[in-house]
Parts: sequence; structure tokens; C-alpha cells
Amino acid sequence: MGTFVLHEHPWRFIVATRNVKAEFERLLNCLIPDNIEWAQNTPVFLLSVANLYFTHDRKANRHAFHDAGLAAGNLTLQATVLGLSVHLMAGFDIERARTFGIPDATNPWSGSP
Repeated sequence: MGTFVLHEHPWRFIVATRNVKAEFERLLNCLIPDNIEWAQNTPVFLLSVANLYFTHDRKANRHAFHDAGLAAGNLTLQATVLGLSVHLMAGFDIERARTFGIPDATNPWSGSP
């Protein structure tokens, strides 16, 4: 018999909607000023986070960005099928994003449907 290997998904999404104003503003304020200007009218923000290390053995996950990118791509595809618009962007402050409790062993990146 082979060894059991725990498979895990290296991505997480932090979601803020307009109807929870405090969290929406908190995520909005992670954006750079030029993006805040136009993005403040979006109904939902997502902050994508890629875990750079496996949790079960702390080894580097060299596929984390690939997997997180596929998750964001599939989310974008599904949103489009549902008639929603999505704008993925990178114009945000990583250190402000870390106020959501994102550990150093992860890399936040942003998407806004």
C-alpha cells in the first residue's frame, strides 16, 4: 500500500460585500488610491491568498500560484456564466491586506467581481 498524502487547496478567498460596510471599506482601503476611485462602486471584493507552503509538512508548494490562479480563473468563468463582470487586479497594498490576518507564508493578490 502507498502512503496516504493529504491534498490541500493552496488558495483562500477573503470576501467583502457592500452590505457589510466595515469589511467592505477595510478591503477597499487595501487598494492603491487610483483603484479606490473607480472600485468603490463595486458590490463585492475578493482578496485571493495563495498558501506558499503545505500545512501538513511545511514544505514549499511550488504550484501554489498556479493552483490559486486556476481557482480565480474558474471563479471568473462561473461569474461570467452568471452574467457578472469580474476585474482581476494587482493594484493593492500587500501590507494593508495582511491586516486580515494573512500570515507571511502566504501571498495575497486581489480580484474584484
